[in-house]
Amino acid sequence: MNFMRIDPIKKSFFLLPVLLFFIHCRDVSLSPSIEPIDNYGIVFVLYTWAPFQAGVITKTDDPDKFSFGYHHFTDIASVTVNSTLFDSIPTDSLHPEHPETFYFTYNYFTYNLAVLPGKRYDLSIYIPGRDTVRGYTIVPKDIELKGIVERDEYYFINWQGSDSLVYEWLLYGYTTEGDSSFWGEITEGFAAYTQYARIKKEYIRKGEKYKFYIESNDMNRTRYIMEGLDRSGIDKEYGLFGSMHINKFEISF
Repeated sequence: MNFMRIDPIKKSFFLLPVLLFFIHCRDVSLSPSIEPIDNYGIVFVLYTWAPFQAGVITKTDDPDKFSFGYHHFTDIASVTVNSTLFDSIPTDSLHPEHPETFYFTYNYFTYNLAVLPGKRYDLSIYIPGRDTVRGYTIVPKDIELKGIVERDEYYFINWQGSDSLVYEWLLYGYTTEGDSSFWGEITEGFAAYTQYARIKKEYIRKGEKYKFYIESNDMNRTRYIMEGLDRSGIDKEYGLFGSMHINKFEISF
């Protein structure tokens, strides 16, 4: 029997912060824009589980209409979070040729920032000729798993956390296909202002062990997602400064 392991942490982290910029954007183009580029789009999301922290700064003219060529990335900013300076990637080294590769692009990063649950992080971005952009995020705290309830055709996994945040959850386990058994994602979901995951019984094998991951979004990202804001967690320009924390549990049904 063959076994293949899929790492859910890598899957989640490498949906890099730039992807969040498109949650409420309705017209995205990778072609050079002929309109004036007068503002900046900023997305920095801190992850407690990531090997490094990264973000993107690019020029834009409208939060609902982004036109990105590699020449619209900005590498002249000075970015610090809690006094940790981010390195920049030269713009001329960023050449996204296809949308699927562009979405994984970032142009500021650091390996020197430890992100811890419950801690506050302050952002400062200085772009020559502009007012300094400032913001802060408070990383979500650890959450507690409360138990599993069986009801009709579903299992409900309940946890204790803030009822004012958005959560994303993933259930991992072994599934069989032919002669192969795969350790991978069983199902996933989104919990807005609620603290439970609803899972169909048909996905579950009684007595087997599963890994359950809950990703907690901070208040800035929660509001950015749920309210469709042009700006959240920063005081100028467009975009987002937020954070996420993950809790991992081993469960059985």
